[in-house]
Formats: sequence, C-alpha cells, structure tokens
Amino acid sequence: MTQNEPLSLVATCALGLEELLEEELRGLGCQGIERQRAAVAFEGRWPDVWRANYRLRTANRVLVRLATWNGQDGDALAAGARN
Repeated sequence: MTQNEPLSLVATCALGLEELLEEELRGLGCQGIERQRAAVAFEGRWPDVWRANYRLRTANRVLVRLATWNGQDGDALAAGARN
C-alpha cells in the first residue's frame, strides 16, 4: 500500500454519537461519508487516517477495510479470511 492509494475507512464510535462523528469527519474534509450504526464509513488516503486518528474526538478507532466478502456461516468466514 502506498500513501496515495485510496482506502475504504470506518471510524467507530459509541452508539448515538454517529451524527457528531459525521460532522467531525466533514470538518476534516473527508469524502464519501456514510453514517452507520455506531460507526461512520468514509474514503481517504493514509494521511486522512493519520489526521482522523489525531483529530477526531468522538471516534474510538479508525479502521482500514482490507477486504470484503459474503459469508453465510463460520466456514465461509474462515475461507474468506484465508484468501
């Protein structure tokens, strides 16, 4: 991964703080913001991850989505994680 590679990011928060976290992310100039339950997804690059970790007050963590896959059970989850 390079510093300029686009990333799919998720900032987690306490339940009920999603709206405030969304406002904080907009204030940082983040793009592709989508409010979720106890989290806010957004798009960015590594400098955005660093800035979010440093500046966000309502977020618990800033996570980088490494992969996505559909799984219906534990076996599918394990197979997706192996790949």
